[in-house]
Amino acid sequence: MENTFLTTLQSSAFKDDILEVNGYAGELTVVMKAEKVKGFLRMLKEQYGFNYFGDLTASDHYTDEARFELSYHVVNLDNKQRIRVSCFLEEDALMTESVKDLYPAATWLEREAFDM
Repeated sequence: MENTFLTTLQSSAFKDDILEVNGYAGELTVVMKAEKVKGFLRMLKEQYGFNYFGDLTASDHYTDEARFELSYHVVNLDNKQRIRVSCFLEEDALMTESVKDLYPAATWLEREAFDM
């Protein structure tokens, strides 16, 4: 991922909602406030061409305060760029806004994560 793209994301309207940015093996992970994930994904899709929804995963970090992690994996097929957008949810606040209207492929995966 180019540093200029990362700089663009960090100076976007979501700059105050990005909690952490990590890179590994050419892939970028952006950790967001849970309530801002859908808007951030909308920006990635509409402004930067991340129009392929690759996956949605959930992890249980049993001993952590924000126990559950949701990770949305989106891809810009033209530029061959991948971004993982993650958020953490506390056990007593497990709901987050659906992204199925942005990415219809998310429907089944959201149901699976909810059942976890």
